[in-house]
Amino acid sequence: MPSTMAAQPTTYVDLLERQLELSRLLMVELCDSKTAIATLDLRAIEQQTLRQESICCELAFVREEIARVESPDLRLAIDATTCEKLASLRQRIAEAEQELTRANRVQEALVRRSRRSINVMVNVFSTCSVESVDGSRSLARYI
Repeated sequence: MPSTMAAQPTTYVDLLERQLELSRLLMVELCDSKTAIATLDLRAIEQQTLRQESICCELAFVREEIARVESPDLRLAIDATTCEKLASLRQRIAEAEQELTRANRVQEALVRRSRRSINVMVNVFSTCSVESVDGSRSLARYI
């Protein structure tokens, strides 16, 4: 059983490092998507949303693994150096998650505004569309 205890702290540290890496990657993706949302670039929005979804799925998996590995026995198996490293990692993860929360709020506001812009455009196009002589609808008269 000692070999399992020796492997667990390393796995735990690796999982925490992966959580931090994924949180930062998601932050970058959220920041990168601002332009696509602001310009209503639907293709870019779709691609970035898929990447963000993939990162979120992996992040959820890593968090589940962390919860699975964490145990009261784990603390007994960790030396002082690893304990310091864990404290530092946890602090950086907490900071990254705070940044993610802020970025998510900005993203939410952008999406809400873009949704309003799309609704305005739809309303404008629906009121500008007129029926032609042959019964088809056309915007040609307004272009």
